[in-house]
Amino acid sequence: MKYNYLIGERFGSLVIIDVFLKQYKLQRNSTVKYRCDCGRIGETCVSNILHGRSNTCPVCARIQHNKSRSNEYFTWNGMKNRCNNEKNSEYKNYGGRGISVCERWYKFKSFYEDMGDRPSSKHSLDRIDNNGNYEPENCRWATRTEQANNRRDNSRCVFVELYGERVTLSEAARRIGISRQAMSQRVKRGACGVE
Repeated sequence: MKYNYLIGERFGSLVIIDVFLKQYKLQRNSTVKYRCDCGRIGETCVSNILHGRSNTCPVCARIQHNKSRSNEYFTWNGMKNRCNNEKNSEYKNYGGRGISVCERWYKFKSFYEDMGDRPSSKHSLDRIDNNGNYEPENCRWATRTEQANNRRDNSRCVFVELYGERVTLSEAARRIGISRQAMSQRVKRGACGVE
């Protein structure tokens, strides 16, 4: 068959595993059998593959479509934009510093599989190592407070040891339930160990 060269080729999240003729209504059409990255096996017309109308299985397409207006989708899109679009106002702090998005996360489906739903409206995407890339092992959903304690400009912050954990002075005050100023006074008196 003339389309056998497609076997083994990748189109989006689909890998072609077979090519054959199939009867559609009154005519026979060249058809491909594919395996989606999610593991599902399906069929579609060769023309759908070659013209870009099929690049994921219907189930994955539905998931992506249903999430296309979600906070997770906007977060994913913003992450790529900060790292790749030189016209983005935040590019200098991300792509301009060499921060990149891992290849897997260029597909929303993969990003969503790894990160899942945002736990709450108070959470946003955070890189654990601020000099590291956007990739599964370096990202988490974090609150603003957690992110503030993970900023790269924290080198000017005062850190304290609180219950065996190194945290910023502001975070220690928040956890104890006192003002930052009161916490600062405790540190000066030696009530907390400063690192």
